[in-house]
Amino acid sequence: MSGISRHGSLTTALRGLVLFALGFTAIQGMDAPALAQEGSAKSPAAHLDMSRPQFDTTTRVFEIGGILEKNAGTIVAEVDGRPITLGEVGDAIRGLPPYLNSQPFDVLYPSIIAHLTQQHAIVLRAQRQELEADPVVRRRMNAAANGVLAGEWLQRETNASVTETAMLARYNQKYAGNPGPDEVRLRLILVPTEEHAIALIKELQAGADFGAFAQRVSKDGTASRGGDLGYMPRAYLNAEIGTAAFLLRPGQMSEYPISSNGQWYIVKVEDRRHGATPTFPSIREYLSVTMQQERVEAVAKAALDGVMIRENTILGKETEASAKQ
Repeated sequence: MSGISRHGSLTTALRGLVLFALGFTAIQGMDAPALAQEGSAKSPAAHLDMSRPQFDTTTRVFEIGGILEKNAGTIVAEVDGRPITLGEVGDAIRGLPPYLNSQPFDVLYPSIIAHLTQQHAIVLRAQRQELEADPVVRRRMNAAANGVLAGEWLQRETNASVTETAMLARYNQKYAGNPGPDEVRLRLILVPTEEHAIALIKELQAGADFGAFAQRVSKDGTASRGGDLGYMPRAYLNAEIGTAAFLLRPGQMSEYPISSNGQWYIVKVEDRRHGATPTFPSIREYLSVTMQQERVEAVAKAALDGVMIRENTILGKETEASAKQ
């Protein structure tokens, strides 16, 4: 307990590790926006793929634990004689956030291969310059390896208590028989600059049709539908879009442009309602991840049991607290 209290950020860091282990860390360098905007039905304003039912965990488009794990050693590419395996492809897909790893495999695969081949080519350059011998690089490589091991251990330990029975009990306690979260029906117009958005807002306030404008000028994936994103709970929307949308009443439009991910949105709320009660299969994966996250602090505390910890000052002198142990 004392180890946790002395380091206020430890719990946050450990939660970050378990999120990494559970597959919610985006691959650095991946062109995520390009993947996110594949197809006309998707919008970067929403976290998930709008072309399929939300939280559909009963029919998986791509099962990461199936064919990839069974054939992890299969070589799918080479970079200057160095292999890239199907296992690496699976790890890369696992590392994508949900709104990307739910893409069909034929969309994901070429982007993942392009990313991995580029990464291997860069690693080759670094090795030829003997960067592995640099003390700073070695320290960071060790830290990365420690992070993977710690994350994997946390994932396995927290997962052990999240049984089907436990998840069903949580569902019955919190969701069964209760209405779903509030949802708003949104229309969006996405433009690249604030100035353009301000000019459009003035025209819309003067009586221009929002849907017609969206079809004509919006760069969002919903443009062909007049900017209609459909009914969305707040949790499924980007933070900036969700905050603005749930402050508006039906029929209202944002008076100012909304900045999100370097782009500018105009938002209009068409309607508001209570969502349907989610079924257990539809939120099973969400329950699993949430319940594992809740276990992180207890598991982290247990890891300190029986471990001798000594701390030094930044000058290398042992602290009084450590000397008394």
